[in-house]
Parts: sequence; C-alpha cells; structure tokens
Amino acid sequence: MVEPYATKDDLESVFGAANIRDWADRDRDGNPIKIQANIEKALKEGAQRINDRFRKSKYVVPLASVDNDADDLLVIKGVNARLSGWILWESKRVEDVPSLPKDYWHKQRTTAEKDINDYLSGALNLNCTLKSAMLSRDDLPEAV
Repeated sequence: MVEPYATKDDLESVFGAANIRDWADRDRDGNPIKIQANIEKALKEGAQRINDRFRKSKYVVPLASVDNDADDLLVIKGVNARLSGWILWESKRVEDVPSLPKDYWHKQRTTAEKDINDYLSGALNLNCTLKSAMLSRDDLPEAV
C-alpha cells in the first residue's frame, strides 16, 4: 500500500479547503465520508506517481529522509499535493474556478513535474536513502 507524502492539510494549503472539498465531492451529495475517501485516494495516487517516477532512480522508493528530518521531503510533499489536487480537479472535470487564474492547473502540474525531473536528472539532490546505501557486501560484485 502506498503511503502519501502529503496530507489533506498540504493539499488544502495549495488549492484551498473549499476547492478540495468541492472537487472531492464527485457525487455532489456532501457526504463527508466519500469526500475524505476521494481525498485520500488522490493523495495515494499522487504518491504512487512519484514513486513510479523515482523507482528506477538512485533513490530507494518510497522516499525516506536519511536522517529522519521531515524538512528533507518538503519539496516531495509539495509535489504530492500538486499532483493530487490536479487528480481531484481532473476527475471532477471542473472547467473553471473563478478564484484561480486560467493557467493555474497547467502551472501546478508543470511545477510538480519539473521538481521531479530536477531530482531525477541530478540537477537537485534529495537527502534521502540511496540504493547504493542499501547494498550489503553480498550484493557487491566479486573482485577479479
């Protein structure tokens, strides 16, 4: 099971609580249980997309701070929140949100993808567990 890097609060800090509640209320019945379930599903799906992108990288997935410092994953939390908000918005097929600029969605998804690409390309580094740190002596090739 995938655990999200972001929380509902992180999601709401990017998009606003009213927007998140509206986009997660797919049936338009105001059912708080279904709304919460849709939010949790979007957060997990966003985390899964991050994990899928990092799976073949130098980092161990799920991403974890080397020294258990939560600040090491702040950018990843933001990426998870942006992707999850986009997932909720797209699933609802909201055409326009008067309180947000027209290019807001493109900008949020593009920013999330750029952050991921910067880490995958090595332009930026995460203080997270590396695959090479997980190798035991038995995993190393024999000397010739």
